[in-house]
Amino acid sequence: MADGPSASVHIASTVPVTAASHTGPTEAKRRRIALACVACRKRKSRCDGASPSCTLCRDFGYECHYTGAAASSRITVEKSYISTLEARVDRVEQWIARQESQAQRQQRSKQISSPQSNGLSPFDEDEGVRNKAGEEGFVDAMGVITFASEEETAYFGPSSNVAFLRYIARGIANKSSQPWSPSFPGRNRASDHGFASICRSGLPSPSDRRMASHINLFELPAPEDTRRLINAFFVDTATLFPYLHRETFLNAYTAVGDNNWTKVRRTWLGLLNMVLALATSAVVDSRVSAPNRMAASDIFYRRAVDLCRERMMRGATLEIVQCSLLMGQYLQGTHDSVQAWVVHGIAVKAAYALGLHCNHAPDDISPLEREVRKRTWFGCVVLDRTLSMTFGRPPSIPESFVRIEAPKPYHLVVPGLEEDPNEFLTVGFFNATINLYRIMSQVIDSLYSQNIGCDTIETNDTILRLFQLEQELSKWKQSVIPELTVLSVDDPMNLTSANAFGSSTFLKTRFSNILTLRYLNLRLLLHRPILNKILNQDASDLTAAHEGLLLQQVGQNSLQTCMKSAHLIIATVKEAVSGSSAEGSLLGAWWFTLYYIFNASLVIIVSFLGHLNLGAEMRSSYFTADSVFATLQQAISTMKALDNDNHTIDRCCYYLEQLVLVCANICDYHGYSSLTMPAGIAIQHDVQVNGGATSLMPHNQDLDFGQFLLESDFDFVAGHLNTRLGEEVTSGADMLQNEGRSL
Repeated sequence: MADGPSASVHIASTVPVTAASHTGPTEAKRRRIALACVACRKRKSRCDGASPSCTLCRDFGYECHYTGAAASSRITVEKSYISTLEARVDRVEQWIARQESQAQRQQRSKQISSPQSNGLSPFDEDEGVRNKAGEEGFVDAMGVITFASEEETAYFGPSSNVAFLRYIARGIANKSSQPWSPSFPGRNRASDHGFASICRSGLPSPSDRRMASHINLFELPAPEDTRRLINAFFVDTATLFPYLHRETFLNAYTAVGDNNWTKVRRTWLGLLNMVLALATSAVVDSRVSAPNRMAASDIFYRRAVDLCRERMMRGATLEIVQCSLLMGQYLQGTHDSVQAWVVHGIAVKAAYALGLHCNHAPDDISPLEREVRKRTWFGCVVLDRTLSMTFGRPPSIPESFVRIEAPKPYHLVVPGLEEDPNEFLTVGFFNATINLYRIMSQVIDSLYSQNIGCDTIETNDTILRLFQLEQELSKWKQSVIPELTVLSVDDPMNLTSANAFGSSTFLKTRFSNILTLRYLNLRLLLHRPILNKILNQDASDLTAAHEGLLLQQVGQNSLQTCMKSAHLIIATVKEAVSGSSAEGSLLGAWWFTLYYIFNASLVIIVSFLGHLNLGAEMRSSYFTADSVFATLQQAISTMKALDNDNHTIDRCCYYLEQLVLVCANICDYHGYSSLTMPAGIAIQHDVQVNGGATSLMPHNQDLDFGQFLLESDFDFVAGHLNTRLGEEVTSGADMLQNEGRSL
């Protein structure tokens, strides 16, 4: 097959030479060319060097191309070919211009909730491909995959509110005229031991998939908005958890901006998004509703997760630990708070991998970074104690692992750095929190058996350990720096506020309020085992045996301590909320404050019900039904003032209102005829309407409030009210429906 073409070319090329040797005048010589095409060189043919295809290759249909250095410098092309190329380039440029103009119009016209882009466009196309692939993950070659609902079993140990509510349920059942045993049917089932099964949808909702497809991982707000949120973070959250150095972070943000975002680490970009997420969700603005604020912060959170997910699984860096810590704090204020425990585990393991827990650090790091590493480790410790308490789970960091020295102000470790008076207050507050949470670790260890849930502590041992830990709390209170004031039940009610946002006076007031809430909440946690024992024993049992007499004597003191501490928590929050301004809050993040006041309200109810178990001679006038319910009403109104249109707050207020009605029913049974129900408490629960069940507070099985309560707790109050109130329940529900009130 190779002979055919070669012979044809040979004949064609020799004909002119033969004719010239025999006839006519001599023709002009063939023009010499610098380079023949590849096909002519292989065939040993005379190439005329035409471009883009020589004559022979064009005649025989061969692919013609030139190789070699001379191809670009010595080849001549026709002007018509150049004109054709220029016309094609013009058309391509016009098409690109039209596409860019159309994209800009679409960007301006579409209404999405993501922040304004700062133009990190080199990554847009890849992100679109990734999002599309994520959406198509629900379909395989055989058709659509349908996911079943997934049931999660979670453990909530003795120190959690979930376990505390189990004690309340049993105590209320024991005091009802018709004892009602708490049962938790339906999709949410909880046991008295703190286990909960939560059924979740196995398939993301269409809105979630649309949201994911619209999120660009590399998109940020406009520079001025980004700086505003960064500043909001460092004057709010970062003063409470100071493990990010402000100047270093701002310098890094400026540097990547100056480089047009061409040299930026994914982990740092994820950390930046978590800073923006917390600045958006933790700082309450009365002009923005909670759902809108949470939707905006959720976009930042999703970006941070996608940016750092792979790196979290592959290795550990200081930025990964810091980003995971911020994620753990952020998730506590969302409808997926249980995930905070999972993310916190990643942070702790990464901290261990980096050696943050030991005094030895790499020799090549600066004194500033050494201090940041130390603060980051204590950030892990503080969050670990918080989650261990709220979820009732064994701590991930044993107290014996916390051995490094306490944090110091930056000017004491970095030579030449100017002293900042606010930095002194911040570090003093942080160290006071670390020392207080060290006592919290001892409380969980001594009185809650490390939340393992296997041991039952005898009453004598409980009382002995309680007195020892009370002494530790007293020593801690005396060790707090003089600039900060921690109130206790024995201090006069002199709550101060400061409106000079950012000033030293403002910080002192804010730090004092938060330390007071943390201290009082720990006292409630310390005395809760005594409350549980009193609530779940009959009055006859308390007076019959020696242990019962001891519990009755010590229990009276614990009941009063808890009642006064809880009342002071509510009063502190109420005063701080009224003293806060649009520029800054005198409290911490709203979800921490909500936890303190909701837990205090539960303790008031338990203290009041436990007081009924004491003998008549042991009862105190401090526990009148009217004063107790007035305090609870104040707590509910204060909780509602923390934020507007906040679903988590609404659920806690709703549950507390219904629990007040249950207690009012018990008071009526025990002869509290002078009871006056506070205004604003309404009956809202599952009732029978036209033969079917109707709920005035709708359930959502995909939301969890694990650090506060479970959905099954609403079944408890509804079931009790249905059993005891009968027709009054239905009439109250009809009244609310007629008024159009439905949460």
